[in-house]
Amino acid sequence: MQTILDNAATVAQMFDAFKKGEVDKLLSFMHPRVIWTISGAAPIPYARTYRGKQDTASFFPEVARAVTFTEFEPEKIVNIDDHTVVSIGHLTAIANETGKEMKSDWVMLSEFDEEGMLVRFRDYTDTQTVAKAFQ
Repeated sequence: MQTILDNAATVAQMFDAFKKGEVDKLLSFMHPRVIWTISGAAPIPYARTYRGKQDTASFFPEVARAVTFTEFEPEKIVNIDDHTVVSIGHLTAIANETGKEMKSDWVMLSEFDEEGMLVRFRDYTDTQTVAKAFQ
């Protein structure tokens, strides 16, 4: 019997865990050698590529120190093929250091292996708007 993985359902669970601050649950969906890329550059303090589960775990407290989300809403989560999920949504947040608000639509690309473990994540946001909130 062949089982078809619904990676979009996994991504939905990951968003739910992110919103609840359940980092251990989030990490449980990740391959030990996951590559987690957050778009942008300085002055966005958490924008970089994280390599491996331990390094990726450091992203979550980094982003929590840097921003306070007032809205983080996935609007669509779609299986593109057997391994790829595209998520589309929007966010509103406050840069904690400056008190400035940022708003951005986003697209997130999640890639899974044969066992349904996340192996690569990339986000795409309006990095200029996000960076301005940190200045």
